[in-house]
Amino acid sequence: MTTKESDIVSLFEGIQEQLSHDWNKFREQHHNPSNKGASYEEALGDFLTKYYRGVYEIQTQSVIIDENLEVFDLFDTSRGEHEIDLVGLFESARPRIVFEVGEMTYVPLIGAAFLCEIKSKVDSGRLEKDLEKLRKVSELAKMEQRSFPISQTSSYTTNSQIKCLIYDERSISDERLVDELIEYQDAWDLLLIVQDDILFVNSSLPIFDDIRGPAEFFSDELDIDDISFESSHMKEESEIDPEQVAEMKADLKRSIRKSRNFGTLSNGLTWFLILLSASIPRPLGIDTVDTLKNLLESYQDITSPDPVEE
Repeated sequence: MTTKESDIVSLFEGIQEQLSHDWNKFREQHHNPSNKGASYEEALGDFLTKYYRGVYEIQTQSVIIDENLEVFDLFDTSRGEHEIDLVGLFESARPRIVFEVGEMTYVPLIGAAFLCEIKSKVDSGRLEKDLEKLRKVSELAKMEQRSFPISQTSSYTTNSQIKCLIYDERSISDERLVDELIEYQDAWDLLLIVQDDILFVNSSLPIFDDIRGPAEFFSDELDIDDISFESSHMKEESEIDPEQVAEMKADLKRSIRKSRNFGTLSNGLTWFLILLSASIPRPLGIDTVDTLKNLLESYQDITSPDPVEE
């Protein structure tokens, strides 16, 4: 290993250690045995605030409102089904709609850059419930037909909220996890299991095809590395260029992950920050006025007395 390579390895391992330290620090600070769900929400909120301060406003346990007010029809709002564990709002949103009414904090869906459901541990029932919620969020986003008229974008950015699932650890079989992610492919973008340091990435994200370094999470990806690529028209003494072989295997892995509708990455916490940052456009401004305006007009329609019939 050259000095340069040694320095790169040392630097990245230091970054990994720092990210892990930050996560564990915030998790310990907010540790609450009686309410682990809320404690993990606060821990993730502090973690993301550290790395996105001034870019996104992080809100935990917030109720989303779409500008067409379809949320009241799609969700069981009487049970707080429309409450999201964590929402990252664009700092450029105007007006700033973050209202605390009673015990609820309301935020506009149009102003959200990303939304996360986070739990201490994922099992099959918990995963399905979280995916169902995010699927409804996706339906709301489509109804809004959201767009950013003036944005800094790239070939990797998407024009909808990034929907994330964050779990500290898991108690779900590989088979069940895969089945759920495939069934609900339209509901999620990123799924991070912190203790395993593995990130699951939906193939619908524009950046998916350019991701390198899949985690060895599935046996078929492991088997690819044992494949020998031979060409019958080449002389026995000849060998395919090692770089060509590596590219063939990489293409095959990408095809398998694409057919599965998602891929897996090791160094998950680092990749989570990278993909979240790369996938969200940077709008110069977000107009949230229609959400407030439509809410006001609906309120007036409901509370105004009926006209007196002559």
